[in-house]
Amino acid sequence: MKFRHAGAGATFILGIVMLSAAAAADPAPKRHCKHDGVTAPAAASWTGTSAMPHDAVEALRAAVDGVRGAAIPPGKTKRYGHADLLVHAPLDVVLLQATAYGQYKDLNPWRFKTSRIVAKEKEQTDVYFQVSALKGLVTLWEVLRFGPPVQREPGVVRVEGTFVRGNVEDASILLDLHRIDDATTVISANLLTELEFPVPAEELERELSNSVGDAAKGMRDKSEAMVRARLEAAKPH
Repeated sequence: MKFRHAGAGATFILGIVMLSAAAAADPAPKRHCKHDGVTAPAAASWTGTSAMPHDAVEALRAAVDGVRGAAIPPGKTKRYGHADLLVHAPLDVVLLQATAYGQYKDLNPWRFKTSRIVAKEKEQTDVYFQVSALKGLVTLWEVLRFGPPVQREPGVVRVEGTFVRGNVEDASILLDLHRIDDATTVISANLLTELEFPVPAEELERELSNSVGDAAKGMRDKSEAMVRARLEAAKPH
């Protein structure tokens, strides 16, 4: 969402009404693929460990809900809602959750009303989202296109969905997964949504950072549950 100063109240309310009507009028796109899951590349594809400072990693170990705010991700120019969260799971496990696009709605049901893969061609995956915004006053829809995960730098894998269409001006989900060691990953999660009408900047930053932070927590919980299941399965019976 664009971090602009709020305009007149009438403009703000009119924008909400117009977007709500557009969301209601938009039918969910037809699915053009058979599977909602995505198989992440093997862990051997990624090399090195993240250069994230040791004190930052230790601070995240003590922060149950992670650290939230707003930031400009590396390589970008726009300000995103941002959250950092430590996960007790290896990179390959977290990457599996980060690329399970059809399950994003389960990570933060309050924010993601719907997430469904609607097209898949070669290494590109289009995902349809309905999202709740402005404390539930508005339902937005957008289609984001995810390419294959890429290694942004040693020990850091990026998963990114970019805007294709929707009733918003721009949108993006960007996850940088930092490999700390064989059993620890840090998720740097970023969320961008730009509306067509002015909204209070501080409120939007807070909502975006909380939304992406809660989604990162859902990703952490699923990843750590997978690790526990693997350990349990490996025990002799």
